[in-house]
Amino acid sequence: YDDQIHELLNDFSDEHTRVIIIGNQPAFWKRVSSNQKNELLLVLNEIMVNMKKHSGASNVVVEFRQDANTGFIHYRDDGRGFPREFEYGNGLKNTVSRIKSLNGESNFGKTELGGATITIKFPLESDNL
Repeated sequence: YDDQIHELLNDFSDEHTRVIIIGNQPAFWKRVSSNQKNELLLVLNEIMVNMKKHSGASNVVVEFRQDANTGFIHYRDDGRGFPREFEYGNGLKNTVSRIKSLNGESNFGKTELGGATITIKFPLESDNL
């Protein structure tokens, strides 16, 4: 599954935008259910589409990590960030809804330099050992 995510994220890389992927390893996805994988794929696609349309970012970092029974996906870029009077469009409303359907949480913010940050937190399944 990590290959599918890697391919999706790298599809948004071009001569103007560099996408750096950290922690997208088979071990991360081992405790993520099939349903969660499907929803997270759609969420990541929506985030990346929004980045391409609106951010003007040159550098994007997507980091995957686990802490005990929680999975985290942290997105950050060096683009324009979210406007002060930011309102979710349909795509981001769907993204937030998908994350909530996984009993997860999302947080949209700005980096120190004004780019966008998005943190997704969701429960992991018990070890499938």
